[in-house]
Amino acid sequence: MTKISDLPRDLAEEVLSRVPVTYLRAIRFTCKKWNTLTKRRSFTKKLIGQEKAEAKVKEFHAIMTLNSRLHLMSVNLDGIHKDENVESSIKQKGKLISLTVADPDRIVISQVYHCDGLLLCITNEINSRLVVWNPYSGQTRWIEPRTSYREWDIYALGYEKKFGSRLPLPFRPCVDDTITLSSVREEKLAVLYQRWDITWTGIWISNKIEPNAVSWSKLFFPMGRIRPLEAASGTFFVDEENKLVVLFDKGESILNPTRNTAYIVGEDGYIKPVDLGESVHKYCFPLACSYVPSSVQI
Repeated sequence: MTKISDLPRDLAEEVLSRVPVTYLRAIRFTCKKWNTLTKRRSFTKKLIGQEKAEAKVKEFHAIMTLNSRLHLMSVNLDGIHKDENVESSIKQKGKLISLTVADPDRIVISQVYHCDGLLLCITNEINSRLVVWNPYSGQTRWIEPRTSYREWDIYALGYEKKFGSRLPLPFRPCVDDTITLSSVREEKLAVLYQRWDITWTGIWISNKIEPNAVSWSKLFFPMGRIRPLEAASGTFFVDEENKLVVLFDKGESILNPTRNTAYIVGEDGYIKPVDLGESVHKYCFPLACSYVPSSVQI
């Protein structure tokens, strides 16, 4: 009887590339051969190819913080207007675990940013810390501050050493308004804006981004029924083809929000909540960003 460990390398790569990223840690510990195979560039290409194939059938993956833990989620919005059972459109694939942390459940993550398969995580401990993490390879690198971390510091992850010119937003916000940025298939930017008095919520998508200029188009429908967003909430995805937005926040109860919730918003006032489970902390909001595995070394 042929075992999977006896398969030719190309065939073994094809089989293992279909395994969710959250199970790669267990696979690597199963045998030395698989550990080596899953770190090869050819395997990574197959894994990324699998992700792109799923995207073509309207499914994409996202990294989400739920109750200060990182989870891999699948999102499929195809035909959602025709299906009242929206719960199946967002599924949890598994919890992401770092290979280099002995007890990952003790690490409380308050913020997460994504760039080309790498995550920048901000921990919420007595003293906040920053760690760059590749969930695919399990590599991590803790970032030391020049002096110290401060509560209201803002971070970004990328390859440029310098920022370009400030680009204008398509509106004039007040200091108490809520503004959230999102990427659209890694090609465009989307920005959500909610007035401080909750009288209006809208989304714009960039048409063209240049070093010193950007043009915007207003989204195809109003979002007036969205509940008040906190400064730490309101991450979202835009599906241009299906004309839908997925907004991540708490449940509808403002005074006692006990459930993590995704709101699927569409044209003609369409809005459906998807329950993502209990929220263990009132001020811990679900955050989400799109994700594709990468072999980038840290």
